[in-house]
Amino acid sequence: MHTTDERRAVGFIFCDSIYMTGDLLMASLLRHRAAEHMAFFAESTGRDSDATAYNALAERIAQSILQVFGDDGRHGGWMKATTGVSGQPDVWASIYAIYRGIVKGEAKTRLLQTIVSSLEKKGEIEFQGALRHLPVSFDASDKSAWERSVTPKNRYQNGAYWHTPTGWLIAILQEKYPEHAKGIRDRWIQHLKAEKGRVWECIGWDGTGNQNPGFAPSITLPLGVLEQTH
Repeated sequence: MHTTDERRAVGFIFCDSIYMTGDLLMASLLRHRAAEHMAFFAESTGRDSDATAYNALAERIAQSILQVFGDDGRHGGWMKATTGVSGQPDVWASIYAIYRGIVKGEAKTRLLQTIVSSLEKKGEIEFQGALRHLPVSFDASDKSAWERSVTPKNRYQNGAYWHTPTGWLIAILQEKYPEHAKGIRDRWIQHLKAEKGRVWECIGWDGTGNQNPGFAPSITLPLGVLEQTH
């Protein structure tokens, strides 16, 4: 998936306040998912030629992901969000690429090590079981986490922490890093208990940056993922 300055589109709703250009990692991962779903529907309705075409599309996307978005030595082992503006380490998409089974083998091992190393640095990517869009140490400047954003730093998609992707993280850690998976899950549950019914869209240190206390995806998406992995 690609966007330009001249004809720019948002590739993923959870970064729609971030200005990105070039090839888009998360949007490309979602296109891969959509292609696989379309192949399933085509097969289910006897449209074999369509199923073949969608499966071929999914395979082409999967084969190109690491070539286009893999770390080039400037992203600390993370996959980059874009090939243009805001082409910084993408925490959510790196996790999702493993969860979707697109990053495999040695590349998966290295990326998991990057994720775990970051989890062991307080606040680098995780706070109370919630995840930042990008690591703190790769913030673009003192004024913005991303290279370009319409929201203040450490607010909303520009540096706050979200529970939306928490289930993906727990799922990919369970096999080789079960203690880390348990820690994420426990901190998420402790946060929910402490908030006494408030389910924030995103949160920040000491309650700063907390926004929208009735955001269903902060529970429904992680639970949906975890139900499938047990």
